[in-house]
Amino acid sequence: MPTASSAHGGPRGRPASRDRLAKKWRILITEGSRTDHLMPLQSLYLHVSCLDLTSIGSGLQRCSCEPKHEKRTEDCPNGFHLCFLCGITLAGGYSRWSWEVCERCSRANEELGREQGWKIPVGRHSVMNGIAIPMNADAVTLAVGSDLLLDFIDRARSLQAWGESEVGSLLDAEPKLKKLRFISIELWQKTHRPSMEKSRDALRRFLDSNVSTQ
Repeated sequence: MPTASSAHGGPRGRPASRDRLAKKWRILITEGSRTDHLMPLQSLYLHVSCLDLTSIGSGLQRCSCEPKHEKRTEDCPNGFHLCFLCGITLAGGYSRWSWEVCERCSRANEELGREQGWKIPVGRHSVMNGIAIPMNADAVTLAVGSDLLLDFIDRARSLQAWGESEVGSLLDAEPKLKKLRFISIELWQKTHRPSMEKSRDALRRFLDSNVSTQ
């Protein structure tokens, strides 16, 4: 399933604006419920080499340095990760219905939705973001839905890339942690102290970075 992404802009030389970004990011605003089933923090570690999470053999979670699962007992057996917005708090999950951002960043995104009438897609599955193609869709509806789905995948990748970059920046800011091989998520969160202020700031910087690339 798609996971998170950077907006691509219009013609070169055209002035960037939040309005154009809003158009590209416009999705159905649905409250929904968070269905994440999170592992205990003490079971997960950040592998400094690849910046992925691992349970170091005590659970299903494996980083990209470890062998892949031979059998899949879950939708996304390696589905936990650090939040794709703030890079501090645990997000994701084993389900295709997991959220790619933490609870605080999700609330910041909901604030954006109430203020602007649109928000960024942070659900792992397209349906969670109001994007779906009916089984009985006609040719026009199918074409429009396909474009929306491809656009969602592009933005999902952009959000994921942003999150991975945030984790790298946070690690670079802590030389002592960078010397470790594995960092417990408890220690990571204790060091970087998640907050609503940081979540709002991460969302603002993410939106600004997308505007600047258009």
